[in-house]
Amino acid sequence: MTAFALQRDRRQASPDDFPQQLAELMGYLHDRLPADFPFARLARTLPGAPERPEPWLLGSSPQSALWAAELALPYAFADFINPEGAEIAALYRARFAEHEHVGERPRSAVAVWGRVCGQRR
Repeated sequence: MTAFALQRDRRQASPDDFPQQLAELMGYLHDRLPADFPFARLARTLPGAPERPEPWLLGSSPQSALWAAELALPYAFADFINPEGAEIAALYRARFAEHEHVGERPRSAVAVWGRVCGQRR
């Protein structure tokens, strides 16, 4: 059942349903899925329960910053994909404040790619 819940049809290009997938994941993690949701019972059997991981949204676009702000998620910006992160991080903080998440504050991180000079790996 869990494998079926995670499965996506790979035979054709799928629609961009990331917002729905994100809402579904948040529903699982916070046990807020409607009782009639096809996979609602899986939320009660997640490994590690009652502990839940803290989700962060990794993104490289203004849209990912908006989703993170709307859902009060911490936001990790993928600088290794898009080096224009300062403006996008500012957008995340501004929109987070607009949503007035009670008791929450915006949290962000930067994911970078780099290499260590002079050292072998």
